[in-house]
Amino acid sequence: MSPEQAEMSGLDIDTRSDIYSLGVLLYELLAGSTPFDAKELMASGIDAMRKTIREKEPQRPSTRLATLGADQLTTTAKRRSADTSKLMHQLKGDLDWIVMKCLEKDRQRRYETANGLAADLKRHLNNEPVVARPPSAAYKFQKAFRRNKLVFTAATAVAAALLLGISVSVWQAARATKAKIQADASRQAAQASEQKAVAAQANEVQLRRQAEAARLVSRRQAYASDMNALQNALASDNLGRARTLLNRHRPEPGEVDLRGWEWRYLWQLCQSDAVGAKNSNLPIFNDLQGEEEIASRPLARLLIGHRF
Repeated sequence: MSPEQAEMSGLDIDTRSDIYSLGVLLYELLAGSTPFDAKELMASGIDAMRKTIREKEPQRPSTRLATLGADQLTTTAKRRSADTSKLMHQLKGDLDWIVMKCLEKDRQRRYETANGLAADLKRHLNNEPVVARPPSAAYKFQKAFRRNKLVFTAATAVAAALLLGISVSVWQAARATKAKIQADASRQAAQASEQKAVAAQANEVQLRRQAEAARLVSRRQAYASDMNALQNALASDNLGRARTLLNRHRPEPGEVDLRGWEWRYLWQLCQSDAVGAKNSNLPIFNDLQGEEEIASRPLARLLIGHRF
């Protein structure tokens, strides 16, 4: 008996009632039992049976199969020449939806004809997409609303009252906090401006320090290089070149003076009219104690390294 037949409303009965009957038969073939327990239906009386058929949704075949007892489940699997887990896996998906499409309460959602059902089963066997699909959320809600109009009406009224109360509370809270928000925004804007100014100043100081540090490193490297070049100039009696190299490292006003005692010694040496090749071994490097003293200055180590 299909749902429209159970209504006994005088609605025209067409082939879609037969599709429902085919769905019941297919359900029993797959799950080993009918969608609704026959004993329970008979025991509940004709009116309860008609209401169950009209309103209660049957379990999917795979779900119904999982609820069978162990012995009955094993027997059903053996009749289909498959083990229990494999049988449930085969039922899930397409076969579930094909059967449930046949058993739809709304006959407009069933297959139109037996050929349509057969074609969908053939598509399943050929691993093609089937026409049967899960019912949409909107359709499920529509059916639930029709079965429980009083409950949905009461829930809607409660939800509307809650929404109204929340809206009023939010509106009042917005009015109470509007002035505070504006004051906080103004204070935060002032603080942000002050922080930006401080950050810009700190960044400027940092960049200036980095530039000064880089310039100092560059001057020290140039000093070490020129001191090595100066030794070669003295060895070749090129006093003009030696003085030029020494004069490069006179500090400008405000600059760090990088000159050590070696610069002053070499400057005095350059005041001589002739240095000559005999002075290629400069006195500054002649005694070990002097070398150790020069080595105490990082830049002077380069002079020692040039000699050895």
